[in-house]
Amino acid sequence: RAAVATVLDGIPGRNKAAAQELAEILCHLGNKSEALEWAKSFLATLPELPCALVGWGGLTPAQEQELQRLLVSKGVPQDAVGARLQAAVAKLGPGPLAGALSQKNVWQALKAAASRPGTPFKWVQPDELQAHIELKAQTKFGTEVRQPRAKKQRASRSLAVAPLHIDPTQLMLSPGSFVSKSGSPLGQISFAEVQACATGICFCTSTQATPFLEAAKNLSVDALALVTTSEIEAHSYGLANASPLRFPALYAPTQEAILVTGTLIQLGDEEVQLSVADIAEVENLSTVVCRLSVYKDECKLPWERFTE
Repeated sequence: RAAVATVLDGIPGRNKAAAQELAEILCHLGNKSEALEWAKSFLATLPELPCALVGWGGLTPAQEQELQRLLVSKGVPQDAVGARLQAAVAKLGPGPLAGALSQKNVWQALKAAASRPGTPFKWVQPDELQAHIELKAQTKFGTEVRQPRAKKQRASRSLAVAPLHIDPTQLMLSPGSFVSKSGSPLGQISFAEVQACATGICFCTSTQATPFLEAAKNLSVDALALVTTSEIEAHSYGLANASPLRFPALYAPTQEAILVTGTLIQLGDEEVQLSVADIAEVENLSTVVCRLSVYKDECKLPWERFTE
C-alpha cells in the first residue's frame, strides 16, 4: 500500500495553531479515552508507508508586505516590487524566503538565499541601485553623485628606436681607412689636438662637433676632419662642409672591427675622404635581451653536458 500526503501550505509556523486545535479536537472527540488508546495501538502496529510531501503554499500577506517594504528601501521601484516579489517566490521558493524573514538580519539572510548554487537571484538591478544611491545622496547631502569619467585610451604608438651612441674615446682608427685627397693615409688625433695646422682624423660626439658646424671655417691648410659617432641631421650643417658616411673602425675594449654611421666635417683646406668609398650598406637589426634560467635539480640532461 502507498499513501500520498499533500500539504497545502509549507510555510514554517503558519499551520501550527490550526494543527494544535485539530489535535485537541481529535483527542477529546467523544470523550472516549479507550478509543484513543486503541487508535494509538493500531497506528503503532502499522508498517511504515512510503509518502511524499508537496507544498502548495505561499507567503502570508504580512510576510509579503514586510518583504515589499524591504525591497523598496533597498532601491526596487514601487511599481516593480510586486513583480520582483513573485519572481523571487517562483525562483527561491516560499519556504526559504519565510525562513529568511524570521532571521535577525533579514537582508543578509535574503541575499544568502539568493546566492545559493543553482538558484541565483538578483534582488536589486544595477540601474535601480545607482538611482537609489543618487537619490539618497541628494536627499541627505543635497548633491549629485558624480559619474566616473571614462578613461581615455592612449593611442598606441610605436616606440621610436633610440639612436646608437658610441663613445668616441673607445674607437680606434682602422689603418688606412681615411686618406687625404692626394691619397696619403691619415692618422688619428685626440679632440684636444684639433687646432690650427693639425692633420688627421678625430672621432667625436655630435655635441662636440656643434661649435665647428656653427663656425663653418677651416682650421688647417692640411687634411683635417672631425668624424662623429652618430649621424647629424643635414639641416644642422649650415655653411659647414659636412656629409654623412659609414666608416670602419676598431672598438678598443674588444679589438673588434665595426661599422659606424656618422658625419664627416671638413676642417682643412685639403679634403678628407674614405679610402674605400663603396662600403656596402648594412641593415640595422633590432635586438632584444632574453634571460633563461635552468635549475640543476630540475634539468633532465646531465649537468656536465648542459654546461659544455
